[in-house]
Parts: sequence; C-alpha cells; structure tokens
Amino acid sequence: MNYSLERISTVEACDTLLAMAQKEKENLERRRRNLGESIGNFDVRTGDVGNELVSVQALLQTFTTAYDSLPEGKDKLNMNLEIKQLEARKAQLDKSVVSYNVSSLLEKQVSYNLLDSQVPVIDAYMAAIQNKRTELGAEA
Repeated sequence: MNYSLERISTVEACDTLLAMAQKEKENLERRRRNLGESIGNFDVRTGDVGNELVSVQALLQTFTTAYDSLPEGKDKLNMNLEIKQLEARKAQLDKSVVSYNVSSLLEKQVSYNLLDSQVPVIDAYMAAIQNKRTELGAEA
C-alpha cells in the first residue's frame, strides 16, 4: 500500500508515528496470542462441558426418581432443593454447549486470521516510516 509520506516533514514526526505503530502492533500481537490460546483451549473446554453435562443429567435423573419414591417430609424437601440446583446447573451447561459449538470455533479462527494478516501490514507501514525517517535524517 502507498502511504502519504510526503506530508511528513520531521524526524520527530516519524518517531511519533513509529511509536504509535509499535503500540498498535503490540496490541494486535497480544490479541492474536490470546485468541490463539483460546482456540487451543476450545476443544478441552468443549469436552469438559460435555462430560459435566452427562454427569449432571444422570444425577438429575437419579434424584428425580428418588424424589418420587420419598414420603412427604424433610428428606423430600431437601431432595427437591437438590433437584432445583441440578436443573439450574444443567441450564448453565446447556448454554455453554451452545457457546462451544463449531460455529463459535470458526468465528474465533476467522478473527485470529484477520489479526494475523494485520501484523505484516503494520510491519510494512513501520518500514515505510523508518525509510522516510532515514531520508529526513540524511537531509538534515
């Protein structure tokens, strides 16, 4: 890409632009690294959520069956509370399953690739500014 470098007239302006570009590059690289780690952990988390959901569903089924056979009283009331907690946990896990699907993984991968493609553009911009800085320094 061509940049309007002719509008830069001082070495100090080049230094300022280089500092700003370096910060932007560091931010991009940090976001790319974090997203890469998130993608790497995605499969592990997906498996964890799936395993926990199976466990909660089994407990919920067992507790519900036991609840139906209990006589009225304190034990039945406590079992009802346990069932409500398990139902709430199951709802949370169901929501997590939706967020840990293939579509979410693909979105993360697209975002990662976009960030990855921006780093060389920043590098090219910084090289152009550095060349302009060298040119201005030679004129002085």
